[in-house]
Amino acid sequence: MHNISLAKCSTLRSLQTILVIKTKTTLLTYIKEEVLRRHSGVLKPYLNDNNMKALIEFYLDTLEESSIPHDLVFKRVYNVVHIDEKWFYITKKSLNYYLLADEDESHCMSRNKNYIAKVMFLVVVASP
Repeated sequence: MHNISLAKCSTLRSLQTILVIKTKTTLLTYIKEEVLRRHSGVLKPYLNDNNMKALIEFYLDTLEESSIPHDLVFKRVYNVVHIDEKWFYITKKSLNYYLLADEDESHCMSRNKNYIAKVMFLVVVASP
């Protein structure tokens, strides 16, 4: 297993095919006995202090000022149009793979998330 790339170890079925094991139950037994283990490597975005401060200010602006000390009530949004963009990354941001118990985890790092290939969808939602 040390010579197999991580992309080929992402599912039990692919691991079963590469290791030429007849049943998936054998792999599940290996996981239960801690010979193999599942690992999730996630590429996390960096949120700095200025971004967190802007988010808190935005959410505080959506509250009714008269309700702030007691029960919080949000402002009515009948005259608000929400525009949202959703990015889908071409490269996987989260990798799941199986490793031997003594193997080290590989670290998936990116210098900047903007350099990962992605596709954008733009959505607008408004009250009728």
